[in-house]
Amino acid sequence: MNKKLLILFFFLLSCGYKPVYQNIDSINLKFADVILNGNKEINKSIVNSLSIERNEEINNGNKLYLTNSYKIETTSKNTQGQAVSFRTNINVNLKIENLKNNTTIDKNFNKELAYNNKANKFELVEYQNSIKKELINQIIGEMIIYLNTQ
Repeated sequence: MNKKLLILFFFLLSCGYKPVYQNIDSINLKFADVILNGNKEINKSIVNSLSIERNEEINNGNKLYLTNSYKIETTSKNTQGQAVSFRTNINVNLKIENLKNNTTIDKNFNKELAYNNKANKFELVEYQNSIKKELINQIIGEMIIYLNTQ
């Protein structure tokens, strides 16, 4: 019994498991130029969460382009023409150009969520803002995983 437990313990420790979010600091997220397009709140959240730095003195020749779009669409209406349900969609394009090697990394991240209308418009706006924050956090999580695998 002790040998089986020891062998199981050995395999669990030596399987090479590493948490994905642990190595975000080891990723080089310093760029010679950072170009942001789209919704400023989304760009600010991504830049702050990933600790992206712009430093013109860096000689790595990397340029970062972040382009995003944020849409709230009405997906259905009732017979009076009032909105019954909505869909929030956030699309972020991450593009990293290395001018020295002439290589480009280009990846789209897209998240959307459908939800019903609320009777109180203030509650609806608050709910839409919370959905926006959650979708941004999901995209940031996917970006961390993607950048860790590159």
